[in-house]
Amino acid sequence: MGMYATLGGSAASQRTKITPVVVFMAFSIEAYLNSIGTRVAPFWDIIERIAWRQKVEVLHSLAGTRPNWGEEPLRFVTELFRLRDRLAHGKPEQVRSGPYSSATEVNAALRSELEEPRWYRDLDRAWATSAKEKFRTAMLYLGALHGFHESDHLLSSTASIEHEADA
Repeated sequence: MGMYATLGGSAASQRTKITPVVVFMAFSIEAYLNSIGTRVAPFWDIIERIAWRQKVEVLHSLAGTRPNWGEEPLRFVTELFRLRDRLAHGKPEQVRSGPYSSATEVNAALRSELEEPRWYRDLDRAWATSAKEKFRTAMLYLGALHGFHESDHLLSSTASIEHEADA
């Protein structure tokens, strides 16, 4: 969430700053899925490497429910991982547009699309503003599946120290 404080400037610089926010939101959700999983499923260490979507399915199954991928907050989680995957696992894209009346227009459109694909242009201040609350809602939803407190996703770790007293 600290990354939100750095947002500002031009639309292009906002996208540059929003990109790590997208990636770290996805990392945080997957880390939280693993956090929940290790606490509710003794077999989690065996399945921890499965895809994030399968983890959501397993956690829902253990809670006696089914995920509704077409509704929030899982729709947002899907969008977030789709963006993360496009950033991390880029693949060639075919772009169709036009018609254009001149070579200059063609070159300008091509340059624009090559520099910032449509899906990337959508990462702006409005997206980041709505994503912040959607992210929080998703984390609350995932924790609530297994009765965890609404602040559970904010805990990074717990520690304890044991000391044997000298006899």
